[in-house]
Amino acid sequence: MGGVMREEEILDSGGTLKVLRSALNLVYEEHIARLLAIPNPFLEAMTPDRRIIFQDVFDGYNKGIEAEISRYGDCLRSELTEVLERGQVSGFLPAKEAVIEVVSDFIDPDLYKMRFEKFLESIDRKCGQYGTDFGLVSHRLEIPRSTAQVGAENGCKRVHRLLLSTIDTVYLSQVNTSDNKHGGRGFYRRINDIYGEHPALFWLMALAISVFLGVVAL
Repeated sequence: MGGVMREEEILDSGGTLKVLRSALNLVYEEHIARLLAIPNPFLEAMTPDRRIIFQDVFDGYNKGIEAEISRYGDCLRSELTEVLERGQVSGFLPAKEAVIEVVSDFIDPDLYKMRFEKFLESIDRKCGQYGTDFGLVSHRLEIPRSTAQVGAENGCKRVHRLLLSTIDTVYLSQVNTSDNKHGGRGFYRRINDIYGEHPALFWLMALAISVFLGVVAL
């Protein structure tokens, strides 16, 4: 996936967002291609000389979708990390909210619900091809359909949490780097914060120092 981004493309924070969307879109296109291929082994196994156990078919299909969503999330995270880290180095890191908005566009549980319905349509066409329903009519489709929907929603939630965690890590690193670069300013800012919250503490410290110096002078 890497290599889709060139340094000259990151001209500003808006450029970083464009590069991010482009990189994630490549991952998405591959994801779609892999989703389209998942039903093939199950459909190819549907021949008149075989007994089809649709519970196994739907279980296998849903597990394949679950595994692909997980792989997709890992690929999104990899590209997201690379783009944000390069944007960080170049000094053009976009607003965190803008990044979350772009990332969210690539996570949609309805995509997988639609793919399951397309899978059912493919099974229907296969049945029509051989002039038999393979026992599908007697199978309760509500259960595998519900399983597919819940699996899609849970899988997308896991991917979303994964990407939000990645974004938080990068932006926390940005804050820490900024403090390190401006260590003095960061130190005095923290001192001012403490003074604002506990002014009496500074008066006690000043009094203690005065007493100590007075004792030393005796």
